[in-house]
This record gives sequence, structure tokens and C-alpha cells, in this order.
Amino acid sequence: TALQALAMLNNHFLIRQSERLAGRVQRESATVPGQVKRLFELVYHRVPESTEHKAVISLAREHGLANACRVVLNSNEFLFLN
Repeated sequence: TALQALAMLNNHFLIRQSERLAGRVQRESATVPGQVKRLFELVYHRVPESTEHKAVISLAREHGLANACRVVLNSNEFLFLN
């Protein structure tokens, strides 16, 4: 439900894990496009599609990599399909 998604997105544990994941991705790749590609590999076990890659790069540049990680970790694909 929408309330569950909001609760998950604002959960302190998820925020901390997003920050830790962002740190790992930054250590493993020097560029934002490389970091986003690595993020998808770690979370979804696949490379991002072109449109996904561009959207998450834009999100990471505008709001920071940790927030991009939060969005990915709160996605339907991660929560229910992986």
C-alpha cells in the first residue's frame, strides 16, 4: 500500500543501509554512471536498461547517491521480485 511504501522509504534502517550501499558503490566506481551500473548489479543482479540508467544517474546527481540507493531499495523489483 502507499502507507507501507512511505514507511519503508522513511525508515531509519533503510536510510542507514542506503548510505552504506552508496559508500560501497562509490568505493567500487569513480564515476556516477559507473556507480549506478554497480548499484543495479548489486541490488537487482543485472545491468540497468538505458532509460533506467539515465533516470537514476539524474536522480543521483540531483539528490545524491544515497537517495538514489533509497529509491532502488524501495522499488517493487527489489522488495517483491528479487
